[in-house]
Amino acid sequence: MAMKTSEEITPPEPRTKFISREPPPRPESYRRKRRIVEQSQTQDTSYFNSPVSNRLLPPSPGELERIEKERLHQKSVREIIASAAEAAAAEEAAAIAEVKAKADAAAEKAARKKEKSNKKSLTLEEHAANKEKRLLKLIGAVVVKCMSKHSKSFDHDAFKRHAKEV
Repeated sequence: MAMKTSEEITPPEPRTKFISREPPPRPESYRRKRRIVEQSQTQDTSYFNSPVSNRLLPPSPGELERIEKERLHQKSVREIIASAAEAAAAEEAAAIAEVKAKADAAAEKAARKKEKSNKKSLTLEEHAANKEKRLLKLIGAVVVKCMSKHSKSFDHDAFKRHAKEV
């Protein structure tokens, strides 16, 4: 028998669709019985109808101990979280206080600097007089040191007078 080509092959005919029919209506007595069963199922009778393994039994002593340990653990975790929150709040308060202290110090420093800048500026004559005073102090110390070698040959008053002249 020779092979047929794809052109010669025809698809199979479609099957007829299955039409579903509604089941015949149930009698009223069936509906009443069903309603009673549904109502009884809604009541909490599952405890008595369920097997023993599904019933709520009091926890065993080991289970009670485990539950107590878990409660203690949760309590300690809550305490740790609370103490960490308190520490964070204290740390934040310390940081705020430090920032305030720095700001106060900066304000005080600015006020001192402003006071210094408000000082009266010296005139040229006063400035020259101050410079002369400072030079006399420096030179006076050198003169006294040099003349102290010969202080025994001078009288005290004469020594002062001679030092002033030099």
